[in-house]
Amino acid sequence: MPEIDSLQCEGKATDGTRLESHVGVARLVKSHKDFCRIFKIPPSTINWNVRQTFLRGTPEERDLIIQLYNSAGSIDRSFCRESFNRIIHSCDGNDAANPLNFKFGGRWNRGNYEFRIKSSWIWRRPLATRTAGICNSHYKGGDSRYYTSGRG
Repeated sequence: MPEIDSLQCEGKATDGTRLESHVGVARLVKSHKDFCRIFKIPPSTINWNVRQTFLRGTPEERDLIIQLYNSAGSIDRSFCRESFNRIIHSCDGNDAANPLNFKFGGRWNRGNYEFRIKSSWIWRRPLATRTAGICNSHYKGGDSRYYTSGRG
């Protein structure tokens, strides 16, 4: 693969509508910091890749992926954090259609390195445009019941 520098954001279909698999920015920032801190570099290997799934089993499930090319064999962890940060904060801005600044992922090819944030959750949920929720409790003769719901 040639050395290139290109950022591709996910989250919009070709007709301009949004694809609805999204994650809150705070969770994605924590996930990428954890990933860059703990991933294992395969010993004596070039052109390796690593992948880890975060928030497994939730609608915000994401794969974070690093792929090396052109005989690259190592990577600096601060370079990793900087690269994922750019994907997170350069894509899916806080616009009128996405006021809660949800993130959809993307890919940054940066020289001999590819960084990718990819949805691994197949169900698409509606994009919340405001936060809302309720929490009710009922106590009756030693029996307690709780009801919660929310979005955003």
